[in-house]
Amino acid sequence: AARFGSLGADDSAIRAATVLGAAYRYLGDNLAAQRYLDMAVKHWRARGDTAKTAAALNNVAMVALDNSDFTRAQRLLEESLELKRAVGDTRSVALNLANLADVYLKTGQTDRAADVLAEADDINAELGDFQLTGTITCNKGDLARARSDSAAAAGHYRRALECFRASGNMHDVVLALCGLGVTLHGL
Repeated sequence: AARFGSLGADDSAIRAATVLGAAYRYLGDNLAAQRYLDMAVKHWRARGDTAKTAAALNNVAMVALDNSDFTRAQRLLEESLELKRAVGDTRSVALNLANLADVYLKTGQTDRAADVLAEADDINAELGDFQLTGTITCNKGDLARARSDSAAAAGHYRRALECFRASGNMHDVVLALCGLGVTLHGL
């Protein structure tokens, strides 16, 4: 990032900063992650690049979510969603809706979560994206569990688990297994 910056390659420097932000997030250093990802938001806003600003806002929202700052995560995801709708990237809109559903569920807004999950599901029906199906379905499990429908929740988690295993996403396999485990314990 510093090297690109010294060469005047600002866009490349910010791409490097975004990768650093993601790496720090996965290492659990959310303060460093926040610093790098905030740089990306500022840069892409200044450039007027709507799509990259939306993606950067989503990344910052994920750090806020990791920090249980649900108010900030919701605000950032709602802003990101508005920008993604303007750009017209349907897969990105569906993923953003799934992320927003997660925040709504964590803050007890189950009706709003159901609405955005239904929209994400409708979009994904046209895309047929297996990973996205898993994400939406796992969130449906969380929604069913929040509504005390353990049987439906278990079904959603099992389906999400199939999708995540098939796509090779072990991080999300863990999420589905945790949801399923809590649900089965409750049953």
